[in-house]
Amino acid sequence: MRKRRVMDSVKPIIDQWLKEDLKKKKKFRRTAKRIFDQLVNEFDFEGPERTVRDYVSKMRVELYEVVNDAALPLEARKGTDNRLYSTSPRFAKCGVLARISFDKVEILTQKHELIICHTRLYGKQKKSMEWQPYLNLMAKRPTAIKYTSFYEQLPQEWQAYLENCTVYEKQEALRLLSVLLKEHDFTYATQALNSASESGHPSVDSIKQVFYQLINGRGQRKEIQVKGTVPSMPPATRGANHYDQLFQKGGVS
Repeated sequence: MRKRRVMDSVKPIIDQWLKEDLKKKKKFRRTAKRIFDQLVNEFDFEGPERTVRDYVSKMRVELYEVVNDAALPLEARKGTDNRLYSTSPRFAKCGVLARISFDKVEILTQKHELIICHTRLYGKQKKSMEWQPYLNLMAKRPTAIKYTSFYEQLPQEWQAYLENCTVYEKQEALRLLSVLLKEHDFTYATQALNSASESGHPSVDSIKQVFYQLINGRGQRKEIQVKGTVPSMPPATRGANHYDQLFQKGGVS
């Protein structure tokens, strides 16, 4: 228990540093030793270095697995479009084709089958990321979702909801979003979340139910109000003692 209390206050700081380091070249990233030294010097951290090393090692595995599995930008070549576009985790480390027009970029398989379509970007160092194909993959490692730019793009309501979810609930929520976002944006999904949250932290099934009520034009159904009073009932007794009277004199033979 002591180990958990020591680390709780610095975990968000370490998480942020690791996230920042993803944008740097490998040689400029913080080592576990440097992270420990920064915590001591800047935040008066009093825990052991080994505890920090263990936590950093664990989070790096989660973080880099997600990044390596879920990011598949096209490599820019001289004389071609130098923007980056996502594909799908099914085609990780596979060659893909791009069909580019003035308003869109279509990512194709080697057999010229459409994988995903992006709105074409103009300008230097632009990146288009369609997250819906990656949500099922993220559901396998839900604790690392906060390291993705998808998390930063989420509406505040969904960020707050996921923060209060268990690991299992995060998995189910991400799987639900992978379905809802295939044909809809976050508008209805967020409305459903807000409505389902009126009575507290909602289950994923509750959000799903409200979502389909909204898109089918039925809105959220009101709770049934019971009219009148419930009749009083005599107290119930448990056990077989009341059958003893059958064996008394004059009872059933």
